[in-house]
Amino acid sequence: MLKFAELCVERPLGSDGNNEVINLLNKEFNELNYKTIELPINCSKWESGNSFIEQNNRKIEILPSPFSKELKGIFPLKYVSTLSELKSIKDYNGILVFKDELTKATLMPNNFPFYFPDEDKLIYEIIGGINPKGIITISGQDPVSGLYPFPIFEDINFQVPSAYSANLDNISENDKILIEINSKTNKVNSKQVIYTNEGLSKDVVLISAHMDSKYFTDGAIDNASGIYTLYEIAKSIKHKNYNFSIEIVPFNGEDSPEVSGQSVSVFGLFERK
Repeated sequence: MLKFAELCVERPLGSDGNNEVINLLNKEFNELNYKTIELPINCSKWESGNSFIEQNNRKIEILPSPFSKELKGIFPLKYVSTLSELKSIKDYNGILVFKDELTKATLMPNNFPFYFPDEDKLIYEIIGGINPKGIITISGQDPVSGLYPFPIFEDINFQVPSAYSANLDNISENDKILIEINSKTNKVNSKQVIYTNEGLSKDVVLISAHMDSKYFTDGAIDNASGIYTLYEIAKSIKHKNYNFSIEIVPFNGEDSPEVSGQSVSVFGLFERK
């Protein structure tokens, strides 16, 4: 029998924890006599290492943004607090430090297929015109996840290396900084699983939650609780016969900018119909 605690592991798309949860779910749903469909997906696995900035023999740790590009070098630095300040900057061959108004919430990945607000699009467009060497964001506690600090950028396609920190301890604009952002992504294979209880017609009722988590969190409510609820629903209806088919889908990739599982699941549903 599945235990909730077994789902509460760090499990970003393509990670070892993610694969472990898939195998666990396959075992449990097989015991419930659900048919398992596995759809192969390609995705990116992110790895990060020790990253820092250094100025006048003062070294401060920074955290690479998920999926950031790597960056190493010596550059000038400029603080930016508001959108109007950001708009006023022209080509800048250095590091921009976002704070205050610009770091209230994580930006959606550029051109995210399901939701991409105009205000986020505008910030990406402005950054593209400035073409900085890198961006550091100063953030507090995420009002949603509780992470402290939290990343502003989580975008596999964003070409500007970025990192984040709770503060930079008065690192000055007057002197250049040495910066290292150690971050890389590798293409890996994963899968999207779908558990079916076939009915007498081609009509389908889909019941879903997402199974992956963000990096550095066990995702208890984002969304191990949802996956456990799917399991409890599956148990409660396993002996009932319906005219329609039931597909239970733990979407794999909601917390990834690639949303691989959602895309292949939706298209696969129409193909199966």
